[in-house]
Amino acid sequence: MKGKKADPQFIAEFISKCVSLGYETATDIVSHAKNMIKEIDEQIKEIDVKRITRSKLLDVVDAFDKQQKDKSEDEKVLPFYKLDNKTICKYVCDRVRKYPAQFHRKELDPDTKFAIKQLIECKILDRDINGDITKGLKYDDYIQFINEDSK
Repeated sequence: MKGKKADPQFIAEFISKCVSLGYETATDIVSHAKNMIKEIDEQIKEIDVKRITRSKLLDVVDAFDKQQKDKSEDEKVLPFYKLDNKTICKYVCDRVRKYPAQFHRKELDPDTKFAIKQLIECKILDRDINGDITKGLKYDDYIQFINEDSK
């Protein structure tokens, strides 16, 4: 390579291989070396095109992964938007967190009973074996949703 010291061992091995392939003159050996350089340059160009294509394909994957993640997040919180009277729902969830199983049906007003029914249907709250109100599968997701919604 220009600007660097030549590798005498490589040169000697290359000349030996050329001689074994039938290249006997210096002109033949140089011509063979130039042809190999052209082939290597073409391979490098092909690799560069593949590298650029790979980068663009990664952009495609990222775009679709992001859309799928965004969509799954939307699907997860979509039922939360359908809840009536979010203030009562938040109050009920806070009370379940602070004082689990402290709801008694007789003392609840109709709006709170309806909110509890909706929260159970959305799996935000659940009833245990004794019929007490407890946190449901989606309780933490709902708490995160209402905390972000109130920002």
